[in-house]
Amino acid sequence: MKIAFYKVKENDKSTFLDKAIAFFTSSWKERLNGDFLKSYSHCEIILDNLMISSSPRDKGVRIKEFKDSGRWDFIEINDINETKIKEFLYSQIGKKYDFLGILGFFTFTKDSEDKWFCSEIIIRALQIGGLVKLGDMNAGSSSPNRLYKKLKDTNEN
Repeated sequence: MKIAFYKVKENDKSTFLDKAIAFFTSSWKERLNGDFLKSYSHCEIILDNLMISSSPRDKGVRIKEFKDSGRWDFIEINDINETKIKEFLYSQIGKKYDFLGILGFFTFTKDSEDKWFCSEIIIRALQIGGLVKLGDMNAGSSSPNRLYKKLKDTNEN
C-alpha cells in the first residue's frame, strides 16, 4: 500500500483550487518565497492498483483505477492492517466532499464522518489500520503537505 501526493507546479495544468490548497497549507516561508508551488494539493491511498480518496472534482469519496501521470510522489506504508483500511474506505464510497471541513485549517469546524476531504479520510484510514506513527494527528485539521511531512519524517527515523 502507498500514499500518493499530487504535485502542484507553477506553469502547468493545476487548477486554481489545487494552487489555493497548496498555498494555504504551506508554511509562511514557503508562501513568501513561492515554494508553495512545489508542494502538494491532494493525496490518495493506492490499494491493489486502485486510488481511493475524496476529491472536489468527484464530489466526494470515490474509487478509480490508478494511472501514474508523473505528477505524484509516493510513500510506501508497511506494517499496517490493510483489511481494516479497505473495509473502512469501501464503507465511505459515495460520501460527499467536505468543503466546510477543509476550512478546519483556519477555523474550529466540527469533524464529520459524513463528509471527507482527501487528507482527512486518509489519516483516519491509516489510524484505523493501526499506523502508530501518526500518533494523535488530527485528521480534520491536517493537509496533504502535513501528512507528507509526517510520513516522510517517520520513515526516515
